[in-house]
Amino acid sequence: MSRKISKVEVSPLFWKDLAEWRTAREYPLIRRQVSEMVGKLSRGEPGGDVAMKNRQVWEGISHMHVAAKLIVFLTYPDADTVRLCALKKHDFYGFGSEKKSVAGEAARKIHNTAAKPPAPSPEWPS
Repeated sequence: MSRKISKVEVSPLFWKDLAEWRTAREYPLIRRQVSEMVGKLSRGEPGGDVAMKNRQVWEGISHMHVAAKLIVFLTYPDADTVRLCALKKHDFYGFGSEKKSVAGEAARKIHNTAAKPPAPSPEWPS
């Protein structure tokens, strides 16, 4: 589903996760890929994110793969708003038959993060 986004919200958890990657070789690529997704959404194009498969557990949560085998978890709290919730490795939530037991806890964490107020940019120095 395409929607035109005019507002981007970022959770404190997303900023925390992103901070952990600031010294990684892949950091510029991660930032660029997230930026490209947001840019596409702002133009009304598909951003490349897809809904999580188990909708009972992950209702309203989408995800997109980026560099370093990371997953951006996001929600759409309003028709014109995207919220970046977290940036995690696959083992955070398991996938397929791997670590199915952690999926419920991971989904709860993302839902809780999505419900909290967004956080301003930490304004990191370059």
